[in-house]
Amino acid sequence: MKHLVARSIFQTLVALSAVSGSAAYASGFSKPTNEKMDIETHSFLIDKLDAVIKATPKGDATRVPALLRLADLYSERARLSLMKEIEGGCTVCKAGETDRAKAIAAYEVALDESKGQVRQETESRILFQLAYLYEIHGKDGKAEELYKRVLKIGSARFSQQILGQSETGLGEIAFKNKNFKEARVQFERALKRKETPRQGWVNYRIAWCDLNLGQAEAGKRRLVKVLKTPALLTTDSTNGAQIDSSFQEDVARDLTVFYVRTGFNDRDVETLIQLTPENSRKSILVDLAEEAERLGQKRQAISVWSMLISSKIAVLENREKIEASARIAYMSYGLGEKQQAVSEFERGLSLWKKAGCEPDAECAILQKRFRKLVLDWNKSEETKPTASLLSAYISYANAFKSDVEMAYWGGNVARELKKHREAVALYRQSAEMGAREVRSGKVSDPNVPKVFEASLVAEIEMAEASGDVKVREEAYNHYLDLNPTGEKEFEVRYQLAHIAYKRGETEKAAEQFYGLAAKHKTCESAKPALCKTAADLALDSLVLLKRDEQLETRALEFSAKYPSASGEYKAIARRARLNIAAQVAGKETNTSTLNDNIKKLRQMDLSGAPREEVMLSYQNRFVLAEKAKNFGEAELAIASQIKMDGLSESEREEAKAKQLWLFEMQLKFGEAYKTAKTMRFAKLSDADRELKLSMLAELSGNDARPHLRQYLSKTRDSKGELAARVKLLKLSGFSVAEWTTQSKHLSRNPRIFAAAGVEVYARSGSKKVMEQVLANRQARVTADGLHLLRARERKSIETFLASVPGPLKSEKGIAARVKWLAKADAFANTVIRLGDAWLETGVLNVVARENRRLNEEIIALPIPKGLKGEQERVYRKLVAAKVYQYLAKAKKIEAKLEFFMASERTIQNYEADLGAARDARRTLLVSEAKFLARMTPDAVSRRLERAASREVDTVRPNAVQAAIEDVRENPFDLSSIRELRDIEMQRGQDTMVAYLETRIRGLERGGEVKR
Repeated sequence: MKHLVARSIFQTLVALSAVSGSAAYASGFSKPTNEKMDIETHSFLIDKLDAVIKATPKGDATRVPALLRLADLYSERARLSLMKEIEGGCTVCKAGETDRAKAIAAYEVALDESKGQVRQETESRILFQLAYLYEIHGKDGKAEELYKRVLKIGSARFSQQILGQSETGLGEIAFKNKNFKEARVQFERALKRKETPRQGWVNYRIAWCDLNLGQAEAGKRRLVKVLKTPALLTTDSTNGAQIDSSFQEDVARDLTVFYVRTGFNDRDVETLIQLTPENSRKSILVDLAEEAERLGQKRQAISVWSMLISSKIAVLENREKIEASARIAYMSYGLGEKQQAVSEFERGLSLWKKAGCEPDAECAILQKRFRKLVLDWNKSEETKPTASLLSAYISYANAFKSDVEMAYWGGNVARELKKHREAVALYRQSAEMGAREVRSGKVSDPNVPKVFEASLVAEIEMAEASGDVKVREEAYNHYLDLNPTGEKEFEVRYQLAHIAYKRGETEKAAEQFYGLAAKHKTCESAKPALCKTAADLALDSLVLLKRDEQLETRALEFSAKYPSASGEYKAIARRARLNIAAQVAGKETNTSTLNDNIKKLRQMDLSGAPREEVMLSYQNRFVLAEKAKNFGEAELAIASQIKMDGLSESEREEAKAKQLWLFEMQLKFGEAYKTAKTMRFAKLSDADRELKLSMLAELSGNDARPHLRQYLSKTRDSKGELAARVKLLKLSGFSVAEWTTQSKHLSRNPRIFAAAGVEVYARSGSKKVMEQVLANRQARVTADGLHLLRARERKSIETFLASVPGPLKSEKGIAARVKWLAKADAFANTVIRLGDAWLETGVLNVVARENRRLNEEIIALPIPKGLKGEQERVYRKLVAAKVYQYLAKAKKIEAKLEFFMASERTIQNYEADLGAARDARRTLLVSEAKFLARMTPDAVSRRLERAASREVDTVRPNAVQAAIEDVRENPFDLSSIRELRDIEMQRGQDTMVAYLETRIRGLERGGEVKR
């Protein structure tokens, strides 16, 4: 378009020059000099001359020349005004139109008034100048009429130059009216006149006629000829004849149009370069490339653009190189050469990135060109995009980062190609640029907010499709950074939590899932399915972390928040509480902590809980209570378990075993006995079960004998059998009747037989029982058998002791005393044969004592009267010698007794036996001890008397109850159990003592009493 404007201006100037000067040449006038005047001078002269003409009457000889001169001044001023406007950069140049109209008016008046008054040359000059002005002023009809009139007059009055110009004028009018055939004829006629000025211009016009007449090749040759012929490029000026570079440039530029019409190659381009002024080569080659591109000659256009970029013919600005690359890329794409298109596309954008682009206005157009290429390309591959298209999008997005939509569309292409990482990068860029616009409040396009959100979502989708967890995480975080309150914010936070969960960052995941499920606004009202999933995973994370306390708390919280899943969450809370209880039971020792957990278990909602959990809750309560020594709570727990429906036989038995243990630990033997009677005791034989029941029955104050009899009917344990029979005897109060039943069985064990016999005899005094025991030789020699022996022999020994003579008063009694001693010896031998050391010691001690007494008493008898001095001494000596035998015998017996006295253990055992004896047995032994004390040596006698007189410690009933309560409160305290055992020993409660001893041994061995 700009070249067409320039061409029009050129034509106008040529015409004006012709009007102002050419006619003068034809009429023989000298060339006017007013060209050198400025517009102000012309205006001054015009005003003066106009005033003169107005004052000059028609017919005056000076009037026509004045009119001609006025017309010339108007015409020249019009030319100067147009030149000034052109220099100012006009596009539609209209300066001087008024002056040309006035010039025409002045010439017309002059022509009218010149008839018969001026020379023919003057009239001819007027005709030619009017013709030109008519043509320039758009009055082609009048101009054509005058040109033809000039040509009709011919050389008679006009020069060959004027005639040639007239023909040229007719050609211009025909050309302007698109009558190219007629125009060509007129232009050819003008060329035949060698004097026709500006023949290069005429050839130029003929070439265009050829082009418009379909003879482009001929027109191209003519233009090339013009460019190669300096004479055709030369014009006259004030500086003389010289090549018109402007005309040369226009011809060369228009030659590009002919090249495109005829087709051209690189050689043609080289020719064009050689024929083109150096300062216009770049713009002309650009015109050629643009024209070729416009007319679809893409390969030729690409060739020219490539030559411009790479050659040194013309130095392109960076913006021009960018544009060249953009055009090449677009045309390569059109030719289907997509790889070349991408390469050139990237080169152009690389140039932009490297050196920038100026000015902004033209660069904005360039960006649109790049953008259009990508979008057109995308449109053509809408259903099946290629990798080349994606490359173009990526290059564009890297160069123009602020183009939100293009980055987004590029991401869509990458998505279609399953290039997930590329898609993520493009969507991310789109989102970031979109966010910047949205935050600034200056949105370039109404679609930007939607594209911004869509880009973030698409980035996440592609990151997920990539399978790369790191890329996914970056996408999620990117969404939250740019759009923390966006529509997908909840889902994004959920996915971030899920990544942490899968990665093993369980603690982080637990808190994130909890924050969503419990606190996020999305889950406050709508509660989509994802909320519950978040809740589930929050709890799963806590399970993995083994944080049962927190798990229970949050599960209960979720049960209230999500009513439809209340049962499910309550079940989780229950399991957590049961796990806590198990852990506490396994490692905790603090009583307060144990009891606190018991309380929480008791408060746990078991409604709807499966049987297994209900049972486990009771079991855990029991274990915790057991460890906390909280037997009251343990009783409640185990009682609840026993009451459960559907318990298997083994489960119920196990629960009752625990209950039985609890009762025993608290000495609640009545409850223990009731529980035990309902149990099978699978690990015990039937006999042992009856034995167990008998013990509990006895300890609880119930009749144990039925169980003992059942035991006897079932057992094969001989030791156990004897123990049971002794227990039956004891429970009967050691009755003679029970003795009659059991004695023959007890006789198998002499020691037990004797012990039982002593108890029965002590209570009944039955000589039959005594004789039964003493008849058993093995039983007779036992400690208890000897007690019965002493009881039987006591009467005879009492008789012996009663027969001891009184003091010797005279010699008459000596014979009787000696006789008694002989009997005493015989009795002592009888006693010795009994085999009881105590009786033997006592009787021998009496015999020794009586022999010594007889010796002493005989020596102490009065001396016969009359014996004095030596006689008395001799007498005493004779007496002493006579009775020494008694003293010697006493000493001999005493020596034997000293051997017995040396056995301290015998005495201690007797003292211990006496001290341990209770009730009837003690009465029997106390009497026996006193009896023995009368016979035994003094040292032994005193010990026996002390032992017999020592009172048995009695236990106050309230002391017994206090000890029992102490054990109940402290079932595992050894000191408390030992104290109760000692009390029960004092009371003679052998079964209770045996039971407590068992507990003591258990605590001493393992620190606890086994269930």
